[in-house]
Amino acid sequence: MVVLDYKSAFLNAKQKTPIYCHPPAGIELLVDFISPKDCIVFDLNVYGTAKAPFDWYQLLTTSMVEKCDVKATELDPCLFITNTGVKIIVYMDDLYY
Repeated sequence: MVVLDYKSAFLNAKQKTPIYCHPPAGIELLVDFISPKDCIVFDLNVYGTAKAPFDWYQLLTTSMVEKCDVKATELDPCLFITNTGVKIIVYMDDLYY
């Protein structure tokens, strides 16, 4: 069995809905153009949000289906089978095959 672990996988998927937050205390010392009253918008996912794993899964599965010609099984959406019979299991940011 081969295990592939994607480092910072959730950060690769685009946000479907924007996340807004206020800058943390002390950031005005690092960047001159941000004040504490400003708002920051995240374009990519961040760890800790509920949507980050789902967006990563959507990006990974659509890429695998389009580029690698694999099909998800009906019984388990995290189990993929190639035309040659290779089984790929997706668990969070890990791939097992």
